[in-house]
Amino acid sequence: MGTSTLPATNLALAQAMVNELEDYLFGDKLYRQLVVRTPEGDKLPKMTVGALLDRLQALERQRTQLTPDEQRQFQAIRERWRALKSQWVAQYADKVLWELKSLLDSWTWFIDDCMAGKRSCAEDYASEVWIRVRMEDLLRDVSGMANLADTRARLAPLDARLKRMFMPGAFVWGAERAGAYAQDQYWFLYGKPIATESW
Repeated sequence: MGTSTLPATNLALAQAMVNELEDYLFGDKLYRQLVVRTPEGDKLPKMTVGALLDRLQALERQRTQLTPDEQRQFQAIRERWRALKSQWVAQYADKVLWELKSLLDSWTWFIDDCMAGKRSCAEDYASEVWIRVRMEDLLRDVSGMANLADTRARLAPLDARLKRMFMPGAFVWGAERAGAYAQDQYWFLYGKPIATESW
């Protein structure tokens, strides 16, 4: 999903995103362009709630590589995220629903193209499945929210269509990352679509 392998870079990006989170929640755009100085040079991430979750999860995987000071910074970032999420419940939910709609549109196009034979899904899948992962992460993040029915109703048939052409197999992003994604929940990361003549 594009997250850096350097913990210090993920920490800088997560810090920048959480610093912007309150303004982002009250903004009128889904994506907020940031410029962040990191140990790997300046980065230009597009911030969303999902992008922030990506960074927090990457840091959780890299936690043992953080120095004591970085551990404290990471803890402060998570506490700030949770506080803002609790303080601005409606605004947070609105942004998550907006992001989910955008991701659903993109994932629908991908599944449609796969089933129409318009692209090599087996080859493209590893670089596109981050969309489905982010939807799963967002849905888990706001699982107690009341107005997710429409989102789940759109996602269910897409999952059903994917399963029709899905061949279970190896974790698509490399074995070193598999431990962060339980196979029962992230089944779509353990295999890929297979080629077919017609659906």
